[in-house]
Amino acid sequence: MAALHIETHQPNQAQNIAKILMEEQLIDGYNFYKDVPSMRLVGGNIAMVNETILIATTNHTLYTSIEKRLRDICAGQPMPVIYTTVD
Repeated sequence: MAALHIETHQPNQAQNIAKILMEEQLIDGYNFYKDVPSMRLVGGNIAMVNETILIATTNHTLYTSIEKRLRDICAGQPMPVIYTTVD
């Protein structure tokens, strides 16, 4: 089992990603955290941003498939930050 962490600036994008990944059985379940204050380096400057964080559970062997599918889902849009931890 692995925890999948996806960060995006757009709550609707996070909901769309979660729905697709659930329908395709790439994740088992998820939680949303909206309007999470974050600091990012943007053009060498520190910027305060609000993000939506999607945390999902999945099988760690599916990470590569999820990352590829996320690139397809987000084509033409900014790619969310994605990473995982493995038990």
